[in-house]
Amino acid sequence: MAALCLAAALPFSANAQEIPQTADEIIEEALEGQTHLKKGQHQRGKNYCQIVLGNEGVLREVPGLFELSSKSGGGRPGTAQVMTSNSSYRLSVDAPLGFHTAPKGGNDGVVMTATFNGHGASNFSETPGNIQHKLKRGTTSIEAHLVAHRNGEPFPAGNYAAVITLRCE
Repeated sequence: MAALCLAAALPFSANAQEIPQTADEIIEEALEGQTHLKKGQHQRGKNYCQIVLGNEGVLREVPGLFELSSKSGGGRPGTAQVMTSNSSYRLSVDAPLGFHTAPKGGNDGVVMTATFNGHGASNFSETPGNIQHKLKRGTTSIEAHLVAHRNGEPFPAGNYAAVITLRCE
């Protein structure tokens, strides 16, 4: 039995000065050197779990909490479509250890957490990223959230970008 497993990167960006990096720039950086399939590229008779990236996520500051979050007002989750040939695949999300792009000191003391939910062939509510969710055969729409927290101090002003990894294994 042959199976294809993929990991895809969902970009997130935040900007304290409201001058965001373009989606194309973030996605290009996130996908650099990674293997990915285009929609419809799977082969007949093969087992597959195919990830098609959707929209990038947006992080916004959570006032008074020293957090940047896709759940905050004006933030949004990163999205993807996951298509599976059978129900033997499990999905999880890896939070980054720090920002891919940040101003000086922007990664100091940062702790990141990721969550995800899905609807379609598989329906599940917000799940911590490190917990694998078994997928059913078909297409599932995924929303992935990211929260970056700093203990005791605000984030320095500037551009921030982070990449989470969506794994189908």
